[in-house]
Amino acid sequence: MESVRRVPADVNLVIITAGVDQDEKDIIEKYIGREVIYLENVYPDMSIWEILFRYNKYSFGWLDVDCFVFDSSLFKDLSDLNDGVGVNTVWAGRFSRYQIEDWLGNTFFAFYNKRAMNEIFDKYGFISPRIARFPDKDLNYLDKECYVDISEEQIELLKDKFPLFKENERGYFDTTHLYQIYILMNGMKIGRVRNVDSLKEYYFNGALHLGGCNRIHVYRLDNPKTNMVFKFNMRFSYLLLKKYLPILPEYYREIYKVFTKTLKDNGICADVENLRSSISRYMKKIRWISK
Repeated sequence: MESVRRVPADVNLVIITAGVDQDEKDIIEKYIGREVIYLENVYPDMSIWEILFRYNKYSFGWLDVDCFVFDSSLFKDLSDLNDGVGVNTVWAGRFSRYQIEDWLGNTFFAFYNKRAMNEIFDKYGFISPRIARFPDKDLNYLDKECYVDISEEQIELLKDKFPLFKENERGYFDTTHLYQIYILMNGMKIGRVRNVDSLKEYYFNGALHLGGCNRIHVYRLDNPKTNMVFKFNMRFSYLLLKKYLPILPEYYREIYKVFTKTLKDNGICADVENLRSSISRYMKKIRWISK
């Protein structure tokens, strides 16, 4: 609800839900005045991307549920697809695992050019937003049908354009990255409406992306390099859960109890004022970026 209420009313927003029960549907219908698609089962995000890429008739944007937009002009800037731009993104990164120097956009908040999709599909055939070669043992928690092998022909195409390209050791392309690489191969660009590096700056003065919100209530902080970021995410998520707890179905109270214990186990104070002051102090330390 918090991310949705920050989307301007004139933005054509459609919410995709998966596997929510009737109690949650009632909350959505009562408090969120937006069009909603209710999918009966739970699907990995790559399945949803597959549907969107195959069947959308128009250019479209994507906003993660754990992404909060404070600068409403970002919606207009993202949808302004200049000539030669296949994807507009807010957060982008250079991913060493592909051995490709170009910036690739992350999916937290991005906009995809349908005309570019058509050109790519006509030239190369359909390019799945996510293609992987996971060994079977790594698929225990995933839907195997969501993964499609990348062909030797595709690998040779990539190596021809990007001589340093190699299949990374885990054998996968992150969501939409292979598609974006084909965008670059076809002479189009990845547009960056803000110069925000997704590997360093999840938070800036235009938007904030928490990340990992589906498991954040049971995180165990054991990596000093990422503890500060995850502590921020946990504090922010805990405050949101506490804020909306009175209107959420009863079973969210059990999640709240687990989350409270997790904060304690990680040495994080659950007092509301302490959480707010800690978040405020951290936000003052981060790098602020403007257009």
